[in-house]
Amino acid sequence: MDASEKLEDEIRAVLSDKKCPGAPSVFTPDQIMRIIDLACGNPNDFGYEVSQWSLPLLVAEIKKQGIAE
Repeated sequence: MDASEKLEDEIRAVLSDKKCPGAPSVFTPDQIMRIIDLACGNPNDFGYEVSQWSLPLLVAEIKKQGIAE
């Protein structure tokens, strides 16, 4: 194997989508999209008298909507 082939193999290895170590995801892709959509919204739209989400309030609304437990 010459140097250019070795370089090409190394580039392929770096760009590949091989599994990474770590815990499996807790949320599905759909849940993630719904949580992000909710977090980007205004709490006033859901009947809360605040202009920004707090973490406890966001968690409560996520549970209320059945997005996650």
